[in-house]
Amino acid sequence: MSLFSVFLLTGFALFLLMMVAWNIQIENRAFHCTDDIGFGIFLEDMDVHKQAGDTICPGWTWGKINALSTAYKIFFFSLWFSSSAVAMILKYPTEWTEDNCSSRHDKN
Repeated sequence: MSLFSVFLLTGFALFLLMMVAWNIQIENRAFHCTDDIGFGIFLEDMDVHKQAGDTICPGWTWGKINALSTAYKIFFFSLWFSSSAVAMILKYPTEWTEDNCSSRHDKN
């Protein structure tokens, strides 16, 4: 499997995990979507929800929901890139050893 495939598969798995977490923790607890398709995506712009007439639940504000959406995005991309790096290092350990790196410098 190529490095790019590992990167894509890791991202897809994490995206599904984050979507499930968003739907359990935020969607329908913080706001009710008028054009709900059965699940929400944390990458959606909360201003679009606000403009569409979606209602927020007591104790929530659009600012708070938008901040959580931003936190989910940052966490998703951070986790994706770091876990992809770990997966690549575990899959191709000889490419990351110090001896291999020093041998590359000796050739130049």
